[in-house]
Amino acid sequence: MISKNDTIADNVWAIVVTFNRKELLLKCLQAIREQTLAVDKILIMDNASTDRTPEALLENGIINELPPLVLNEPWEKEFITKPNGNGNVVKLFYIRMHKNTGGSGGFHQGIKIAYENGAKRMWLMDDDGLPEKNCLAELIKISCKWIDYIAPNLFNEKGESHFKGLLATTKNDVISFKGGPFNGIIISRDIVKQIGYPMKNFFLWGDEYEYTNRIYEAGFVMITVKDAKFFHKSTKVDYKTCKRGFFIGRNSIYRSRLFKGVFMRKSLFKIDMYYAVFMAFWRFFFCGNISQSIQVFKGCLHGFFDDLTEHQKECCWWGVEQS
Repeated sequence: MISKNDTIADNVWAIVVTFNRKELLLKCLQAIREQTLAVDKILIMDNASTDRTPEALLENGIINELPPLVLNEPWEKEFITKPNGNGNVVKLFYIRMHKNTGGSGGFHQGIKIAYENGAKRMWLMDDDGLPEKNCLAELIKISCKWIDYIAPNLFNEKGESHFKGLLATTKNDVISFKGGPFNGIIISRDIVKQIGYPMKNFFLWGDEYEYTNRIYEAGFVMITVKDAKFFHKSTKVDYKTCKRGFFIGRNSIYRSRLFKGVFMRKSLFKIDMYYAVFMAFWRFFFCGNISQSIQVFKGCLHGFFDDLTEHQKECCWWGVEQS
């Protein structure tokens, strides 16, 4: 997995999905470029950001050409980054989408492009992720033919591991655990070949867990590496302002119908999903966000009838941001 000069990970693509968070994106890209073991290629999936993300990339020397102002289809361009600390230059693919496809659409398209261009492994992250300098090196150190899914140890903004309870029970350097899906995980080409891509019509909410459920159900080994540190802030839903009610309801119910009952009983998984939807409905309600309580209910109906089509027409998601 390591190239001849021992400073570049062989055919490992970093895939970063972004929407309207240009400052965080720049920090994320800098963290990727400062890795002690460089990625072979970086792929930026820009979900039609409206905060001048392309201009920020141009001003910081990451790209040297702006996409057209009006797009009717995705715009793709290959660039070469400046040398990093090891003197390595990295190919960078900038994909500017013509519309916001959400986190699930971004990862679907990003993984598809990397796979079709021969990537052996894909390092997945949102724009608010920050891998420590030796994160990739620690992940690749563990990689081998029989490990297809490798996750880093996830830390919050206070420097506390999200998995400290699990890690406290073992002295091993790795644990059998999925880690934080789409937060610095590496997946192999074999995974994509067998199970395909994330479900793009999820738009957001739960798409990463649906994908990792499929990975687990296909029998792939999933591990988390203790010394591979990846920073990602803790996320907490503000039910007073959240606009994701439709997706919480729809995607949770849909996931409960897809689940095959491999790592827990199907009936228990359904109860877990129904409970999550029930609690979301009442949390929106008691926070005074009645419209989103209604959207949760509408989403549930779509989930029950396996309807993931044209969600833009079914709910007001304008202003919704992925993360």
